Amino acid sequence: MKQIIYIIPGFGESLKDKPYLELIKYFESKGLRVVFYQPKWKWNTIKKWLDDFQNLLEKDDTQDSVILGFSFGADIAVLSTKTHNFSKLILCSISPYFKEDIKYLPTLAEKYLGKKRMKAFQKQDFPKNTIISAIFLSGSEEKVLFPNSNRKYFDLWKGDKKYIIVLNSGHDISTPNYIKEIKDLF
Repeated sequence: MKQIIYIIPGFGESLKDKPYLELIKYFESKGLRVVFYQPKWKWNTIKKWLDDFQNLLEKDDTQDSVILGFSFGADIAVLSTKTHNFSKLILCSISPYFKEDIKYLPTLAEKYLGKKRMKAFQKQDFPKNTIISAIFLSGSEEKVLFPNSNRKYFDLWKGDKKYIIVLNSGHDISTPNYIKEIKDLF
């Protein structure tokens, strides 16, 4: 049976976006079975996205699976470790929308995402006792957007872990360096 890689995009992104199409093609060429989870972004919260992804996971044995998530997709991936085992997580530019960090976000975040979503994020703790292997990727230029958040979550992680800074990249999976770093993991 082929190893599964689940891909979860960032907020507002979809399967139609070029970086995901490129990654899917690449992973399939490596013999992986790709499952793309498309969150229903409009009007929904982290709870709904997480519940929908959990329902998708129930169809498969996840122990030999990899999850690649970008931004909010990385948040969904990491929260899924509370109920499912995976062989590895690839957390690309994980967003600081966990209970512990909501108070540090600029007020612009609430204006952009809305009160309902921010309230839902306040109920989600970052899982501090997960021992699943994880690779954290962070764009070298995204410190302006989320100072130290990626490194903070890396430091909290209990499992085997690796931290990769993607040079000449911000909070953007579509940059050539970001795609290259992900491909180099396989």
